[in-house]
Amino acid sequence: MRIALFCKVIDNLGDAGVCWRLARQLTQAGASCTLLIDELTTLAQLAPSLQLQAEQDLDGLRIIHWQEDIQALAMLEQDAWIGCFACDWSPALWLTLARQSRPPRLYNLEYLGLESWVEGCHGLDSIHPATGLRQTFWIPGFTPSSGGLLRENDLLDQHEQWQHSAPVLAGMKDWPDQDLIISVFCYEHAPLSGLIQALSIGDRSSHLLVFPGQGLQAVSRALNAPLLPGTLVQQGSLSVHGLPFQSHTDYDRLLGACDLNLVRGEDSLVRAHWAGRPLLWQAYRQDSEAHADKVAGWLSLRPCSSAFITLHERYNQGTAQTEDFRAALNSLEAEGSLIRQFRAQLAEQSSLCHRLLANLQTSVALI
Repeated sequence: MRIALFCKVIDNLGDAGVCWRLARQLTQAGASCTLLIDELTTLAQLAPSLQLQAEQDLDGLRIIHWQEDIQALAMLEQDAWIGCFACDWSPALWLTLARQSRPPRLYNLEYLGLESWVEGCHGLDSIHPATGLRQTFWIPGFTPSSGGLLRENDLLDQHEQWQHSAPVLAGMKDWPDQDLIISVFCYEHAPLSGLIQALSIGDRSSHLLVFPGQGLQAVSRALNAPLLPGTLVQQGSLSVHGLPFQSHTDYDRLLGACDLNLVRGEDSLVRAHWAGRPLLWQAYRQDSEAHADKVAGWLSLRPCSSAFITLHERYNQGTAQTEDFRAALNSLEAEGSLIRQFRAQLAEQSSLCHRLLANLQTSVALI
């Protein structure tokens, strides 16, 4: 199968991360895949071996810095075009596609779907008003009737192997196995003061590992002290570490080594599930509090302790207090058992990549 994957980066690392993972998984599954992405600098933060050049081959995956229609026109012989996250093509491209005797199969890869309506909309076609071409909505999700989740074939085996050796991080001499370790990847408005307070006065030594970007700003505000990559701030029994950017592999490994992972958006949420550790998710804030439906939908799909249900609701409302975090921290063991139970259920389902390829193969055979 020849597949062109189109990505216009809107939500910075999240969009690039999902497209990067999907393109690599399609390649590993035997497809001939080309990733056309408009922001190479964003992708390079996740893939350190990427070069900032117009075109390159990386581990069998062709990558193009997408800037002009002519680059997309070179993809007309592909079996499928996948536009990621409402990544629309120009009117001229649509008309060129319509003139083909056998245009590529067209997909619109949506953001992660968690609401109750997702299963009824996944896989439906939309008709382009100017050309009549059909484009299939592909909605990733946690249920068998959705578009599935991104997962490498050997990911769970890798997590099993990583359990036997501690990750190596810049700025941390030794991995503090006996301490409480929490990773932080969040939006700037995350209500973290209660977490900082609960950990600072705790009886157990604890560490916050804060990823670059908005999380550093949120933690700095909660600490009332600047935190930069490579720096350490001590507050009571809490050590706060500002981390440099991590590659995708290093991030996955770190998630599996922490006692709790604060994640945001879409990509890190899915990766935290595969790590099998307790997690606290911050959904992307939407108008009229629409993101609350996503949080509620996700919580309805999985087993979750009452303390973590309450914390998720208040964390996403921006009202989480010290006692909410303390109750969740006291429930870590039970929550860990529940998330591993859910991970086992998810692992029995086929991945997003394999569901997409199966649909494409069926569609091409019918043409």
